[in-house]
Amino acid sequence: MRIPDRASMRRRFYLSCIAWSAVCLPLVLAGPRAALLVPFVAAVGAVEYLAYRRSAMRRAKAADAGLDRETEEAMRACSWFYASLEGEEASNFERLAAAFLAGHRITGVSGVEVTPSMRALIASSAVMLVFGRPDWEYDGLGEILIYPGSFADDGSFELTGERGRRSVLGMAHHLGDVIISLPHLLGGPGAALAVHEFTHVIDGVKGADGIPSGLRGEELARWKRTLDEAMKQGLPGDRPLPGDPPPSPVEFLASAAEFFFLQPARLLRERPGLYAGMKEVFRLDPASCPTSPGYGEEPPAGTGDSPQAPSFRPRRREAPSRAFRGRVRRSSGRPESRS
Repeated sequence: MRIPDRASMRRRFYLSCIAWSAVCLPLVLAGPRAALLVPFVAAVGAVEYLAYRRSAMRRAKAADAGLDRETEEAMRACSWFYASLEGEEASNFERLAAAFLAGHRITGVSGVEVTPSMRALIASSAVMLVFGRPDWEYDGLGEILIYPGSFADDGSFELTGERGRRSVLGMAHHLGDVIISLPHLLGGPGAALAVHEFTHVIDGVKGADGIPSGLRGEELARWKRTLDEAMKQGLPGDRPLPGDPPPSPVEFLASAAEFFFLQPARLLRERPGLYAGMKEVFRLDPASCPTSPGYGEEPPAGTGDSPQAPSFRPRRREAPSRAFRGRVRRSSGRPESRS
C-alpha cells in the first residue's frame, strides 16, 4: 500500500494513454464508421483517469494531514502492531491509515455512530495486513458498514437476535463492501473480526481461493504448497469431528491471518511451517516483536491443549442496509423493493 504521489499519477496517465491508443487505433484502421467511436472511447478514458486522479489526490492530501489526535491515540491503544513502531515506520503507518480512511468511507447503519475508536481499529487492522507489502492495494474495497448487531444468514438482510436463527458477525461481499457487527468489533473478538474480513478482501473480492491476489510466480507456487500442507494439519485449537467437511481455503487463510497477526507466538510454536509461509506472504515477522501478543510465553504444561481460537465462520451473506441491498439487487437483476 502506497501513498499516491505525482510520479504514480503520471504513470497512471501514461498507462491510460497507452490503453486509449490500443483501443482507438484498430477503430481508426477499421474505417470511417468505426472511427466515429473514437471520441466516445476518449471520453470514457478521460472520465476514468480523472476519477482516479481525484481519489489519489484526496488520499495524498489526507496522508499529509495525518490522523486527528483522538483517532491516533485510539489506534495506539487498540493496535499492538502500531504501538510497536517508532520513528519513520510509525509515521508511515499513520500516513497509510489516514489515506485508507480518506479512500474508504466508514458508515454506521441503523443508528450506529462511528467513533474515533471504530475508525482506529478498522484502519489499523487494514493497514497492518499490507504494511509489509507496498505493492498491495485495497483496489476492490468499497464502503465499510458498521451494524448494531449480527445479521441473519438466510438472505433476509435482517438484524437478528432470535433463538434458532443463524446469524453472522461480518462479511466481505463480492461487490466490495465490508460489513462488521459493532458489538463484536469493540468487544470480543475485536480486531480478529476486522483482520478476518480484510484478509478476504486481500484474497480477492471476486474469485477468492485462499491465495492473495497480489502473489505472482514462484511466490504464489510456494504459498499454494504451504496452504495445501497447512490445511491437512489444521489451525491451532482445531478439533475436527469425523465426517466434518474439509476446511475452505478462503476461510482458512482468513483464520490463519488472525493467528499470524494476533497470536503470532502461538502460531509459530504450534504451526511453524504455516508461520514461515505467512511470514513470506506478508513480509512481516510479528512473533519476533517483543510487544507482540504472547511474546516469550512458554508452551502450556500438561496435555498441550490450548483454548479454542475465535471462530465466527458461518457462510456470509448480505447485511440489512437498504443502500447495500439495492446494490445487491441491481447486480443480480432483481427488482428493488420500495418498502
